Amino acid sequence: MGVILLKGWIMNWYLKALRNTFNFSGRARRKEFWYFSLVLAALMSAPYIIFDYFLKPSDPESAVGISGILLFLHIITLHSVTIRRLHDTNRSGWWDLLNMIGPLGTLVLAYFCAEDSYFNYNKWGPVPKEMLEEEVNEP
Repeated sequence: MGVILLKGWIMNWYLKALRNTFNFSGRARRKEFWYFSLVLAALMSAPYIIFDYFLKPSDPESAVGISGILLFLHIITLHSVTIRRLHDTNRSGWWDLLNMIGPLGTLVLAYFCAEDSYFNYNKWGPVPKEMLEEEVNEP
């Protein structure tokens, strides 16, 4: 039984990133990177919203624990999609290590990931914009 997904839906890009969790080569479009980041941020914010507004727990650290587990489950995918996004801007995946130097490194990395794709074939593959988006929209 397949899942019906709407064409161009944000979750399709999130699921594509999950399918490529252990793929550290190739290129990722801006859509794939930023939609994955958006869904991950929403997932990590959900426990805080649920616990704070609906459950009113006596132990507020429960939301922190759940968000930590969600981040742990997505950390490899996050690095994978970031490395492939850097490849798409014609940079080495080693630039992902900028996250380790604090907020300034994270801002520089975000700038790199926001740039448009490198316009030509590079050593990590063809331009993803030229590929058909049908592979993303398949259930």
